Parts: sequence; C-alpha cells; structure tokens
Amino acid sequence: METNTKREAASRELQEMSRFPINFVEFPNNYTALYETEPERKIAFEKKVKDILTPLIHRLVFFALDKNIEAAEAKKAGITLEQLQDIRNKLLRGEDVDNEESANNLSKNIEIALNEQPVLLRIIRKQIPNLLPYVLERAKMEMDLEEKEYIDPLTGGFSKKGLEHRFDIEKTRLKEAGENKCLILIEFDINSFKRINDDPNRGHAVGDEVIKDVVHILQNGLRKTDTVGRRSGDEFTVILPGVELDQANTVLQKVAQLVGKVSDRAGSSISISGGARIITSSETLPTYKEVSDTADYAGLIAKIKAPGKIIPYSTELKPDLSTKKKQMEWATLSVKRTFKRKRDEIEQKLANSTSDEEKDNLQEQMKLLIQEEKIAINRELKEIKRTIQFTTQQ
Repeated sequence: METNTKREAASRELQEMSRFPINFVEFPNNYTALYETEPERKIAFEKKVKDILTPLIHRLVFFALDKNIEAAEAKKAGITLEQLQDIRNKLLRGEDVDNEESANNLSKNIEIALNEQPVLLRIIRKQIPNLLPYVLERAKMEMDLEEKEYIDPLTGGFSKKGLEHRFDIEKTRLKEAGENKCLILIEFDINSFKRINDDPNRGHAVGDEVIKDVVHILQNGLRKTDTVGRRSGDEFTVILPGVELDQANTVLQKVAQLVGKVSDRAGSSISISGGARIITSSETLPTYKEVSDTADYAGLIAKIKAPGKIIPYSTELKPDLSTKKKQMEWATLSVKRTFKRKRDEIEQKLANSTSDEEKDNLQEQMKLLIQEEKIAINRELKEIKRTIQFTTQQ
C-alpha cells in the first residue's frame, strides 16, 4: 500500500513537472542580479531562462521512453501510439496539453514510462540543479547577442531594431500615463550632410564624428527615460515618453536646438530638418512603422517649408504642389529620400574598401542606382500630375 501511495504521488508530481517544469526549479536568490535595476530586462531574462529550461526538463521526464515501450504501454493504457507520441512531442516542444482527454492520457503516459516513478523522480531532482549553470549562462549569452542587435555600433545609441523595440515598450505604457501625457517619436536628418562627407578636408571620418556627436549631445541633454538612436546614415530617431501635451512643441524645439550645437568641423554648426508624430492615450495605438512613416512624411515637408525645424505630423499637412517647379521639388525629394539609404550604404562601403575590384563593382552599383532614381523621379512626377488632374475634375 505504501509503495502504491509513493508511486501515485510520484506520478502526480511527474505530471505536474511535465506541465509546469519551471515550478520545480529552485533558482539562486541572485540569479537576476545583473538586471535588478532594469525591470524590463529582468522580465526578459526570466522568460529566456524558462524557454531554455522547459524543454530540458521535459527531456528528463521522458528520457527512458523508446518506441518499444511506447507501443506496448500505449496499448495497455487504452490510447493509440499516435496519441501518446503527440502528447510527448507537444511537451518536448514546450506546448500546452489543453484538453481533458489529453491530460488523462498524459497521466497514463507518465505512469507507464518506467516501473519505478519514485526512482525517476529522484534522478530528475538531482539533475535539475546541474542544469542551472548552463541554462543561466546560455540565457545571458542569448540576451547579450539580442541586445547587441539593438545598439548602433558607431554611436552607442539604439539601432533601428532597438528603436522599434523601445517604441513598443513605451507604447504599452502610454495608457497608464494619463490623458494629459503623450508619446512623441521624432525623425530627422542632418541638412547637407553630404557636403561633410564629400569635403576633402573632412570626409567620412569627420562625418562619423559628427554623427556620434549628435547622439551624444541628445543623450546628455534629454531625460534618462528618452531614447536616442540612429536608423541609418545621418538619419536619427528620438522617442520621448510621458511628455505633457501642452509641452510637445517646446520639446521638438529643444531637440532641434540641442543638435544645432554640434560643430560641422568647418567653423560652423549643423542644422537638421525633421518630423514628429505625437501620440495620445485616447487614440488607437499605431505600429512603429505607421508612426515612423508619418514622422518621415512630416520631415520631408519640413525640408521644403521649414528647413532647420522639426514639425509635427497632422492629416492636414500637405506639400505645396501649386507650380511645376514645386511638383518637381517634391517628386525629387520624396524619391531621393527612398534611395538615400541605398546610396549611403554604397558610399560607406566605398570609403572602407581597399580592393580595386570591389571599388569598381560598387561604383557600377552606384551608377545603376542613379539611373533607377531618375526613372523613379519621373514616375513620381507623373503620378503627382495625375492626382492633381483627378482632383481638379472632381
């Protein structure tokens, strides 16, 4: 009777262990010590540990099963081999067994896995602590690798991927901020930055220093809760959570003024043009791409209407297309914006290349890109004229 009771207790614990393995792990008190001051990273680390550890414990629970045992014992339990294997495979993948029938089958599966469940349980209990050093180290390594992708190696600010990650975090907090608070995303680039790179007395090396200065001056001049990053080339993003609505325009001016203090290394300072999307808690929360696209659109209009400033996006914000000259200006600017990132990438590779063959190849790519750009400008201009004609006829 006592043996049966032990077996039943062990069977129940094995079932619970296979369903909720993380509950059977005793973590060291300081296993998240590295992340104690950063709650978001701590939560991410704990999830990472759980994701790594869960399948490992499942493998311990089922390590003794083989095809012959499964086939014979599935028949005794009154379930098919396919059902038993399906349950096992779901657990090994860390998936839930969510219906009652599967849960009962799981109980039978665990009970028949070995003749002595208490023995298996003792083995597993001894094995789990041995897994922890490996699991914690692997979780930290994976966290480090992921976070490296979030950082721009040139400036130490956030990368495009990191900016998207930070925006998603701040967006979820917006509802708690209150009706009078908003979340602001600013996108801007440096006016005439190409002159710095093309200047024989400055060049790409000085251009890189200017880019780093932009990020550093914003990091030092804004709040610790604000996010500063570089999307590519001389294109930057700033994310400002919890801003008072009536202070939004003041914040935009402050960002432009801070960057305006950066030296162009030729006796003057740089200027920027950009756009901003101001998001309130009352609106449906948009995606990062939606916010980025609208801020970028406002930035394009700023380059024409208000160079040197950051202007907020609104649905009423439209380019001036009243003359052929202005139509061509808008078509050229909007298309060049799209091609700019490709050009920056090729130019950066050219600056770093030491192979004549590679340089020739890159220069050929640049020629093709310029041709594509001209075709795209003409296509955009035709589309603008078609839209104006259609609007006039309405």
